[in-house]
Amino acid sequence: MDGGANAQTRLLIASVDLDRLWSKEFQLGMAIVRGRVRYSGQVRKFLRVVPMLRPLAASYRELTTKGRASESPRSASLGDTSGRR
Repeated sequence: MDGGANAQTRLLIASVDLDRLWSKEFQLGMAIVRGRVRYSGQVRKFLRVVPMLRPLAASYRELTTKGRASESPRSASLGDTSGRR
C-alpha cells in the first residue's frame, strides 16, 4: 500500500490463512516458523496483539459473508456462456 503509514510489522500471508487467522486453532507463530507466513519488522509485538483481535471474528465473518452473498447473483448470471436462454 503506497502512501500509507509506516508499519512496524509487515506480514505476507495467503488469503486462506488470513481467513483462518481469526480461528483459535490457527497458530500464527507456528505458521511463521513453518514458512507459511513471512514477515518483516517487529513480529513479536504483533503476536502479542493477535489475541486481542480475536473478539472481532464475528464482525469479520459477517463482513465476509455479506461480500460473498453480493457476488453470488453476478457469478450466476455469468455462469452460462452457451448463448442459450
